[in-house]
Amino acid sequence: MTASSQACPHRDLREAWRDWCADLDRHLEATSPYSARRGRWRGRLSVAFAPSLLALLGHRLAHAAGCLGLGWLAALLSAFNRWMWRVDFTPRSCLGGGTFLPHPVGVSFDADAGPALTLYSQVVCGPNDASGRPRLGRGVTLGVHSVVMGAVDVGDGATIGFRGVLTKNLDAGAVLVSGRRPKISLPGSPDHLSEEIAP
Repeated sequence: MTASSQACPHRDLREAWRDWCADLDRHLEATSPYSARRGRWRGRLSVAFAPSLLALLGHRLAHAAGCLGLGWLAALLSAFNRWMWRVDFTPRSCLGGGTFLPHPVGVSFDADAGPALTLYSQVVCGPNDASGRPRLGRGVTLGVHSVVMGAVDVGDGATIGFRGVLTKNLDAGAVLVSGRRPKISLPGSPDHLSEEIAP
């Protein structure tokens, strides 16, 4: 058991359960606003068995097992997630509550993230060597086919767009726009595309 797993709040299964309930609420708000009219209990039940929420539940259980020193169980749950939902969260990945995973297929994630993370399909986020893993703040969005590699810090509210590739730190609220000449949009800049990234 590592020092980081000892410090993780998800050693307490109640915390893992609270975070998954926050995942469920976020999913409900994002995909089923009409469900509010049907009542909170029925609305939550209607989305609880969505593949994305079951994949998140599987990861949260695997992560909690890893934090508790049950590496074999964490590996088993993680392998089931990969086989069943085609999503690869490493058990050591710590996610804050309210994660939104619209389409889990193809997501590969080995990082730590704050609350309200949004992960679209085919995202790759993890270390590129032994230097460390990405650290994502609150409310970060990773677009379809985006890549975050290495020991980078992504600030609160930052967005990495479709096919964006990030290998450096990204400020809070910034938006990485992909293309032949990728650009970063910084909050408050007049043209909203103020910094070009060197190829």
